[in-house]
Amino acid sequence: EWQLVLFPAGYKSAAESGHASVYLRLRADHRPHPLPRALAFSARLVGSGGGGAKGGDVARRTCSGHNFGFEKKGGRSWGFERFCQREELAAALSGGGGSGGGGHGEVVLEVAMGPAAPLLSTPNGLTNHGNTCYMNALLQGLYHVDAVREAVIDAAADSGAGGVPGALAAIFRALKLNENGRPAPTKALCRALGVDVREQQDSQEFRAALFAELTSHPAMPGEALYAPFEGRLLNRIKCTGVDFEKTWKEPFVELALDVAGSRGHVKHALARFTADELLTGDNKYRAKNKETDLGLQDATKSCRIQKAPEVLQLHLKRFAYDPRRDRMVKVADKLSFDEELDLKPYMVDQGAEGEGEGEGEVAESVYKLHAVLIHLGDADHGHYYAYVRPQLGSPGGGPWLCFDDSNVAEVPARQVYADAFGGRAGAGGMSRNAYLLQYVRRDAVPSLLHAGDAGLPEDPSKLCEEGSK
Repeated sequence: EWQLVLFPAGYKSAAESGHASVYLRLRADHRPHPLPRALAFSARLVGSGGGGAKGGDVARRTCSGHNFGFEKKGGRSWGFERFCQREELAAALSGGGGSGGGGHGEVVLEVAMGPAAPLLSTPNGLTNHGNTCYMNALLQGLYHVDAVREAVIDAAADSGAGGVPGALAAIFRALKLNENGRPAPTKALCRALGVDVREQQDSQEFRAALFAELTSHPAMPGEALYAPFEGRLLNRIKCTGVDFEKTWKEPFVELALDVAGSRGHVKHALARFTADELLTGDNKYRAKNKETDLGLQDATKSCRIQKAPEVLQLHLKRFAYDPRRDRMVKVADKLSFDEELDLKPYMVDQGAEGEGEGEGEVAESVYKLHAVLIHLGDADHGHYYAYVRPQLGSPGGGPWLCFDDSNVAEVPARQVYADAFGGRAGAGGMSRNAYLLQYVRRDAVPSLLHAGDAGLPEDPSKLCEEGSK
């Protein structure tokens, strides 16, 4: 019924990177009906220690969940393209002597299977009650920050809170349990927020209103909800002709980046956001404080990121006022981005005297792309949907899922980027492009995105026992 397939020389790109590949395959003549909809499985390569080789694990990898048997390409096979280094496999087979050793060893390839966590086995959508796609897309990105989701559910359960916190917790519970595969309704949250379901709104503005409601509610743990998204900017104005300097800190939960004029990449948009600004001519700075007034002076204004948040939200400014047409228009310019983003070039120089003030020093500045919110339309109307990687913490980052209201489907990464980068406007100015990007700091992935691997023991034999119950 099941086949365990090993490619010692690697499969596809693993052949070039020097890895061996391992896949679990459901035979084509077996149907998966007696099985759970999705299976979690763990594979490990164990050296026997023959010929003097040391016993123990050579490699161990875990998949949190895959829907085997679905009628699609690759549905019956899933595994690990880069399971282990070929040198590790060769060393174990040679008895620990390496490829040139004269010993002989053995390796045992084991696999253990069990039911996948409900969250990942049956991802669920949200009901669109009229024009609430902007809400649904934003909520899917928030829901899949596991630590935030669990904080909302637990706080509402402990306090019996109603209103916005209770309604949001009910949505998150419905998404998590996914009873009968029905999309989760959001009407209670709409009522609590005073949202007219017939009116199209802006996802970014909705997020701001939702956060304000949640963090001000006494039943909600504001720190758990707000802290992962909170960063801090350090602003400085320094006069060039006199000895005068002013600094101040500014908290943020998102960075709003210009799309137009950013040379087609988020990195350039961030560079513009943190670029020095010269205050001269009619824009001179009034150098004044409690002690002195030095009048208008030429100055340089700078802005740097002092504290890098665990969850970085980038608002791409796709809508702008056009004075020639006296109306809002959509900016369809191409703006690409990468799967990983390093904030270090845009942060305060911690080595400079007085810059960091000992605060916000983060050794890790690299982020992994977690979610992309797409807007399809123009400045007057449109549709929102989201791409999310719920298994970002798993090896390889897991697949991309498209959450389009009640519809949920796995999609290739190339579709995400094709939709998100933009650069093309159709008839009437309609375009499809990213509006919000959500990155998770690499060192925060295990603590924030932990629920996807819940219930998977370290020992595959225990997983096997659980799956047989």
